[in-house]
Amino acid sequence: MLFGSDILLITDDVSLRQVLDLMLRDQVNSPVATISSGSAVQEVMRRAPRLVLVHDRVRSLDGLHIATEILKSCPAKVVLIASDASRAADAYELGITDFLMLPLRRQRVLNCLTRALSAAPFLRKKLHVISGGPAKPPLRFKSRHGFIFVQDSEIVWISAAGNYLELHCVSGTHRVRGTLLETCARLENHRQFLRVHRSIVVNAEYLREVRSWGVDEYVVVLDDAKELPVSRKDVIDEWVASTRGLPSEDGCCRIDEAAQISGRTIKTDPQPEARIS
Repeated sequence: MLFGSDILLITDDVSLRQVLDLMLRDQVNSPVATISSGSAVQEVMRRAPRLVLVHDRVRSLDGLHIATEILKSCPAKVVLIASDASRAADAYELGITDFLMLPLRRQRVLNCLTRALSAAPFLRKKLHVISGGPAKPPLRFKSRHGFIFVQDSEIVWISAAGNYLELHCVSGTHRVRGTLLETCARLENHRQFLRVHRSIVVNAEYLREVRSWGVDEYVVVLDDAKELPVSRKDVIDEWVASTRGLPSEDGCCRIDEAAQISGRTIKTDPQPEARIS
């Protein structure tokens, strides 16, 4: 399942928007936002989507010009919707490495969106990290060849791997020495980190959704649609309560009592959702 809020379409063609909506209606959780070509670059900067689809035939400016301006001003992934092969070739020379040819084909669109979104999975949070306030002192981890230093805001989730840990960060995955117990003690003052499983810690800043898969079975869904198992539901309950101050017994709000939490969705559908193969 793709998140419609991650995708922005720039076009002046109403029929193109309708075709795309029809193709994606069972693959996105919300409609894809569409804007016209006027002030497109400024709107992309304001919305900070992970993926921008740009139609090469727009009224106010050339679509290729808009696409290249977006590449210069925002690190969003850009895909050109090209009217012919020559326009696609021009786009490639300008640094736009992926494109969709008209007329659109559904499987090609789905493959393209999946690939493009995976290329920049945490763009919105990365922009927040770059443009945020004064940087905190980085966390130090011992690696095979010395030490690595990572800001807490760059860590998306942590998994245990024997006597090692895998830090899944915005910039990539790092294998470091240590145990999850030791690391949780170091992260005690970093309240955004939640130990949702005996071998997994997640950064709540990257948590998109908590989903029920049946009776007392849950997974957390990250911003890149990565799903991780939950074995410590009480931790999620406490986090849900602290995010919104929702009342419940023992000071925490149960997952199944909260429907919408500050843009993060708590779903209780016992059946897995359809996915793109």
